[in-house]
Amino acid sequence: MKLPVYIIIGLNVIVLIGLVAYVTIFLRPQKTAFFYNQKVFEQFKGKADLQKKLEAVIQKDKAMLDSLTHQIEMGNMNAKLILQEKLEQTEATRQQLSEQYTGDIWKYINGEVLVYGKEKGYDYIFGASGNGSLMYAGDAHDITQEMVDYLNAKYK
Repeated sequence: MKLPVYIIIGLNVIVLIGLVAYVTIFLRPQKTAFFYNQKVFEQFKGKADLQKKLEAVIQKDKAMLDSLTHQIEMGNMNAKLILQEKLEQTEATRQQLSEQYTGDIWKYINGEVLVYGKEKGYDYIFGASGNGSLMYAGDAHDITQEMVDYLNAKYK
């Protein structure tokens, strides 16, 4: 019993499509890269902007603390208690703002790395942080400067 020619051709087409799909999906080399997290963080322009905001808060607090210190020097003993309380408050505020700004920067960077990876067709982008998560990668896969340039261009 002979199979009709169109069935044989159809089976061959299905097998050919399967082979092409297998080769393109499973045998294609994966595109991977890494960047140095801290370097990207430090060179990101958004960090400098948030640092300026934090410095403005620090300067405002410093002016208030200097005023209280001056009042103590003038003999106002109530100012001494207020100064101690304000010192603790300002330190807590600085710490909280610093953590918030750092978190905001990393949230932005992580979101943009996702977009960048999709745009450039990467399968994986690793972050090298020096904590052992990425022990080695060849320099050819280092996209740190590309990430800095990309983030700063998008941030404008």
